[in-house]
Amino acid sequence: MDGPSTMQILDKLLNTENLDEVLSLEDTNQKFPEYLRGLLAARDVDTKTFAQEMMVSLSYVYHLREGTRSPSRDTLIKIALLFKLGVVGTQRLLRMGERNALYAKVRRDAVLIYALSHGCTVDEADAMLRKANEQPFLFVHERV
Repeated sequence: MDGPSTMQILDKLLNTENLDEVLSLEDTNQKFPEYLRGLLAARDVDTKTFAQEMMVSLSYVYHLREGTRSPSRDTLIKIALLFKLGVVGTQRLLRMGERNALYAKVRRDAVLIYALSHGCTVDEADAMLRKANEQPFLFVHERV
């Protein structure tokens, strides 16, 4: 599931004469729906269980899987927390979802980076956000 790191790709780009060879290493333009389907399959999580754990409607998850809805930044971060993707995996997930990366100088993002790097659950990260007086996750079913 995880391909070469950004630094590995950069190193190859700087040291190759053949751009096509580097670009073929990994589909660097993988889209979120494809990644989500692969993640659910790799972790052997069915769609219903995933929806329950994310506290979103089943129909919303189907829309995410098919690419007919785009996930919010917080939805992507909750997915990363749920699957323990860590900071690097979360940044990749945010990029695939076409959302802003986490930025350590932003207080709310700093809390989330801490939570991600310490293997926190969604509930634990939400509690940390509340304690830091930052916008918590919204635990309502996403509207379709």
